[in-house]
Amino acid sequence: MKLLTLAAEAIQAAKTAVKATVRKAFVGLHYEPMNVSGSATVQTVKAAIRAAEGGDTRTLFALYRDLTIGGSHIQCEFGKRKMAVLSQPHSILPQDKENADDVAAALAVAQMISDCENWTDGIAHLLDASMWPLAVVEKLYQPAGEPMPGKPRLAHTLRRLHIVNPTVFCFRAGYGTSAANMPADDQWEADLRFFKTDETGRVDNSWEAAYPAERERHIVHRGHLLSGVRDNWGGPMRSIVFWWLLSELGREWFARAMERYGSPFPVAKTDATNDDAMTFLREALSLSTKIGGLVVDNDTQVELVQTMTSGMADAHEKFINICNREISKVIIGQELSATAAPTGMGSGVANLQGDVREDIRAFDQIKLAETLTRQLFNDFLRINGMPGRVKIVWGGLDSTEAKEVADLLVSLSNASLEPTDDAIPVLSERVGFQLQRKAPPEPQAMPGAGGGAFGRGLSPQFARSWPDLNGVGIGGLKTFAAQGLAAGLGVPVAWLAPLRKHLADIEAKARDKSVSDADLLEFLQAGNDLLPELFGAMDLDGLARVFEIGMGAAVIDGVRAGLRTKPELLDLSARAPLALPAPTPVSLHLEMKPEANVTKTLTPIRDADGTILRYELSQTPAAE
Repeated sequence: MKLLTLAAEAIQAAKTAVKATVRKAFVGLHYEPMNVSGSATVQTVKAAIRAAEGGDTRTLFALYRDLTIGGSHIQCEFGKRKMAVLSQPHSILPQDKENADDVAAALAVAQMISDCENWTDGIAHLLDASMWPLAVVEKLYQPAGEPMPGKPRLAHTLRRLHIVNPTVFCFRAGYGTSAANMPADDQWEADLRFFKTDETGRVDNSWEAAYPAERERHIVHRGHLLSGVRDNWGGPMRSIVFWWLLSELGREWFARAMERYGSPFPVAKTDATNDDAMTFLREALSLSTKIGGLVVDNDTQVELVQTMTSGMADAHEKFINICNREISKVIIGQELSATAAPTGMGSGVANLQGDVREDIRAFDQIKLAETLTRQLFNDFLRINGMPGRVKIVWGGLDSTEAKEVADLLVSLSNASLEPTDDAIPVLSERVGFQLQRKAPPEPQAMPGAGGGAFGRGLSPQFARSWPDLNGVGIGGLKTFAAQGLAAGLGVPVAWLAPLRKHLADIEAKARDKSVSDADLLEFLQAGNDLLPELFGAMDLDGLARVFEIGMGAAVIDGVRAGLRTKPELLDLSARAPLALPAPTPVSLHLEMKPEANVTKTLTPIRDADGTILRYELSQTPAAE
């Protein structure tokens, strides 16, 4: 029944997808709003904001368009914010890498992105919503056709993301007086509608004929924190409109001042009581603009005077810089990337503002990933009848952060700690690509007499200790007990990984000399369960002897004497000695006391068949 329901939903969704193959919102070139920034004043800007608050955003959004493409500072800062996301490589990951449906879904979504004609342009438009109140695109599908070798088979794929012009946004339905035109409570994007357009791109501004947003067709993205404010109130861009206007006016005022006072001007001196001389001088000054010179008599003095233009220019520059700094704070959260300014040695201001910018970039990625997952990926998978779930991540860490994460992992390893399997997806999202644990090498049969237990293969617990045969970074295996036991057995310390917890308990008790035969019995039973290849044929006396060889008799003193005195130990004590492959003599350099060092050499004694019967220990003073 569940499969039939899923199939029915896929068929219905596929039919819906077939309808969304042609754009619905199209604005012709002749019906694009005219430029409004050229004649913008404080009064016209206020009027546009008041009209938008009433539901008519046409003029305000036209102003947003003009200041974005006409304001050099806004365009640069807005471009920085969007490129911080677009320049990062993205990865499509399954929600659960162990789930085959999720893995297949990730491959399908990656193929969908590859098939899209304008994926980057569509994503760049959605990122406009980090400053605009919202951004909308239409999802246009097409039949997938036959897949390429190695690619998933799809019924429909994404052809393009059609950008919806803000000119067709309609927010007037919510301000109507007729209850019949009011949006339903459960309607998706109830406050947003779109004006109808005909085949020539003419916009019908009748809000009664506007159509609602369709979940199967539209992607509506909001990438800011003003979630409780209606879209027609302007979004974050509203906060920089007047700073932009002041910077534009300041630029015009500066140009006028430089035109009037930027060049030297003549100052003539003559007898002010002589009317003829004054008249002659006025005519000469007026004529100088045409002939490029002055004609005066010998009694008249003429000087060229230069105003203090540097002070005037500095004042205008400071004013424009103030406007630009405020704009930068709103768009990218800091100003140092736009204008270099001394902050003082060791002030840390640059690092602080860099952290703010990284927070904004991470937030943009989270919001965009949430929108794409819910409004595009899930619908696409449902259309193709795929039950899996996916997520998109961007490679986010810069070189400094990546080094910090790497150093943290190394420090954890040195402290006998390591991330769990659940932490790997988190690290994958942080670095921007999928991580996994190193695969163990193919286990090899252990050479030795008659194959023994090693010739029959490794147990799962034992095989899992093979990825770290060198013993580096294995939590819990750098203890004295682990090193001593491995040396006594003649095996790499990494082979004891399944026993790390039990080894830690043995060492703790060995250090305070409280280890008992019951502790060794418990350890041997754990070793027999987890690593039968090493402990399956060992008796308790042999285990104590191995510990003594590896750790020293001082910490195991008195244990062997009581091993065979308890009836419950007889079954384990009666086993044959462990048959191990021929190890080379092992030299152990152990610090028994702070003032004395000895070297212990462990030599196996074998019978005629090569089976190890016992170990002999020899001690010699260590060389200085």
